[in-house]
Amino acid sequence: MKTQSYIPATAARRTPISKQKPKPVLLHQLLMLSIPLFAGIILAPLTTGCTSTPPPKEKPPGLTKAETLTESALKLSRAGNWQTAAEQWKEASGQFALLNDITNQAHALHNLGISRLRLKEFSKAESALAKAAELNSFINRRDRWWFNRIGLLQVYRESNNSIAQAASIESLQSQLQSVSDHEIRGHFFNEAALYEYSKQEFSKASELLDNAEKEFSGIDHIPGLAAVAANKARLLQSQAEHNRALEKWDAALRLSRETADYDGIASALYGKGKTLLELKQNLETSELLLEQAANNFGLLNMQQERTKAVHALIDCLQARNKVEKADAWRAEIKNSTSE
Repeated sequence: MKTQSYIPATAARRTPISKQKPKPVLLHQLLMLSIPLFAGIILAPLTTGCTSTPPPKEKPPGLTKAETLTESALKLSRAGNWQTAAEQWKEASGQFALLNDITNQAHALHNLGISRLRLKEFSKAESALAKAAELNSFINRRDRWWFNRIGLLQVYRESNNSIAQAASIESLQSQLQSVSDHEIRGHFFNEAALYEYSKQEFSKASELLDNAEKEFSGIDHIPGLAAVAANKARLLQSQAEHNRALEKWDAALRLSRETADYDGIASALYGKGKTLLELKQNLETSELLLEQAANNFGLLNMQQERTKAVHALIDCLQARNKVEKADAWRAEIKNSTSE
């Protein structure tokens, strides 16, 4: 049995399965780069087309079921239907366990963990990713093990488990010297930067982001470079270096558009609009960007991000003396939160 290469959680909605680079989930308040979603689809055997060649044997029902579950779960992930995707990844992992296919079982568990993370079911996400790491360690798939562990870092980050986050970063840092894969190193440096950022260790965070950028540049990893640009923009914004932040937001937007990353585009629009608002410059453009970001977050069903964008938009409208429009948006937010 042969498996295809992995694809990222967000990119899976829009791109073919094969030969795709992982793409970022740029949650603007978390400065986060997504860990790829593994595609464990089993390929059917090739046939020659010769009439004298007997037809290939029909695949066993268990194998067909595993393949069907995986394909369905990937489609659901593409659509951002994380709840149903999680259910199917869980069933797929069980099916691969019955087949004693440890590689694809670990893939499905990893994807289950990513789905649970998107649903903010942190305990379940941690359990799935930890099991995937255990299985990949058993079969000596060190590259996949690293992605599992970085996924766990994201769980700790989002669940505010700073103790587990610090311990995990320290453990991985001690093993990083043996890793030559630029993508893995870039992901790790990005996650380590998030940790330093959360402690307001801005100098350390900046150095780590420079390291991540170097790793991603070495393999022309556009999604990673987009994430780093957005992360640098947020870091600069936190230090009131707004003009430099604007340059990074422009870079993040350009790179996210290049990869058609919806989440990244929305986050860059929000970041640039918010920076202009803080500068109290070009408020007309700020209003346009923040309104587009709010609408895009709504289309992506990213309600927390949408609420933040709307609040910034209201501030911008008030600064422009557009009281009636600001009141309309305020009422819209009030109605949406009461539903």
